Amino acid sequence: MFLELTALIAGINTATATIKKCAEAGQDLSSIAGMIQKLGSSEVQITKLQNSGTLSPEEALKATLAKKELQDHMQQIKDLFVLSGNGHLYTEMIENMVAARKAEQARLEVEMKRKKKLKKELVEVFVVFGISLVTVPLMIFLILYILG
Repeated sequence: MFLELTALIAGINTATATIKKCAEAGQDLSSIAGMIQKLGSSEVQITKLQNSGTLSPEEALKATLAKKELQDHMQQIKDLFVLSGNGHLYTEMIENMVAARKAEQARLEVEMKRKKKLKKELVEVFVVFGISLVTVPLMIFLILYILG
């Protein structure tokens, strides 16, 4: 967990530095979309780590601080978009990222339900097969015993 958290923090810092350099150099805002997506993904991963219940107290503190730093960076990025007259573009990008994440989550839930249903059906088939393996020989034995 510690390494994963450290990698996330490094990724956040790299993405933020790249975005700031692009903004300072006056580059096209669309060129930083990938970095913004990376920051959004990092936030989701940090939240997953925090909700996993597997973080040590030190890691939990580090994750909380990383999430706060990430939120500060996202606010700075939003400010850059607003100052450049593209506040609406930032809002639209964030809304699209959230919608894509929700769609992905819904797809994963459907897939998980399908796998759960398949597993249940397989268990039922194996139970019936197992009962048959015991019942059929027992029936044959009883028939032979009664006739014999």
